[in-house]
Amino acid sequence: KKGKSIGETLGSGIKTAAKWGTAIVAGAGAAAAGVMGLATKVAGAGDRVDKLSQKLGFSREGFQEWDFILSQNGASIDGMQAGIKTLTNQFDELGRGGSVATEAFGALGLTYDDLAGLSQEEIFEKTIEALQGVEDTTKRAALANDLLGRSGSELAPLLNTSAESVAKMKQEAHDLGMVMGDDAVDSAVTLTDTMDKLKRSMGGMLNSVMAP
Repeated sequence: KKGKSIGETLGSGIKTAAKWGTAIVAGAGAAAAGVMGLATKVAGAGDRVDKLSQKLGFSREGFQEWDFILSQNGASIDGMQAGIKTLTNQFDELGRGGSVATEAFGALGLTYDDLAGLSQEEIFEKTIEALQGVEDTTKRAALANDLLGRSGSELAPLLNTSAESVAKMKQEAHDLGMVMGDDAVDSAVTLTDTMDKLKRSMGGMLNSVMAP
C-alpha cells in the first residue's frame, strides 16, 4: 500500500517494477557521482592549500586564514607570491645592512633581531601589523611598496584596518569551517595525487594499445 501511494504521488512516469529498478539504480548512480564530484572538489581545495602554503612559506592553517582575510579585503593570496618573495629579500637585505630595507623596517620600528628566527608567515604578519600602525597613508603606501613591491598597493584596504580586525577575521575563518585540518589536507593530497596517477595510467595504457 505504501509503495502504491508513493507511486501515485510520483506520477505515472514509473509504472512497472523494471522501470522502478532502473530509476533507483540511476538515482543511486547520480547520487554517487554527486558525492564523488564533491569529494574531488574538496580534494582540489585541500591540495591547493598544501601546494600554495609551501610556495609562500606559510603554515597550512595560516595560509587558509590569510586566504580568507585577503579575500575580505579585495586581494588574493594567489597574487601574494611576488610580494612575499620581495619581503623575504628585503629581510635578507636588512641582515646585510641594506639602506632601503634598514630604513623601511626601521620606520616601522622593526629591527633584524625582532624578525630573526621567525618564519616567512610570522615576518609577513609582523610587517602587516606594523604597517597598520602607520597613520600617514602616503608614508604607509610608500613603505608597503618598499617591503612588498607591487603587492603592497593591493593590500591598501587591509592596511586601513587594525590588528584586532585581522584577529577577528582569523577566528571567523575557523568559525565558518573554512580552515581544513592537517588530516583533511593530507587526505586531499592523497586523493588528488591518486586521481592524477589513475588518469595518466589510463592515458598511458591507451597510448600503448593504439601506438602499434
